[in-house]
Amino acid sequence: MSQIIVSASELSRKKEALSSLKKTLASQISQFESEGKKLDSMWDGPAKAKYSLALTLDINKLKMFLKIVEEFISVLATIISLYKLMEKKNLSVASS
Repeated sequence: MSQIIVSASELSRKKEALSSLKKTLASQISQFESEGKKLDSMWDGPAKAKYSLALTLDINKLKMFLKIVEEFISVLATIISLYKLMEKKNLSVASS
């Protein structure tokens, strides 16, 4: 049977890596939004309305995903704190 070994320091490293990726994603979403608005000026008539709508929907979906990632990072931070607290408690019990 396989074992899963977790440490608070490993979780913290993963959280920091995810935070770094989140910042990159946020920057790329911002760049996508900026470039999309530049391209918006190239469209006319019904095509412009469809393009604008599609762009807005895509940007909103990306921002919702970014928010979910932020919430996950926050929950992960809480888990890490609780893990450290329980680890300390277990060591205290084991040493008494």
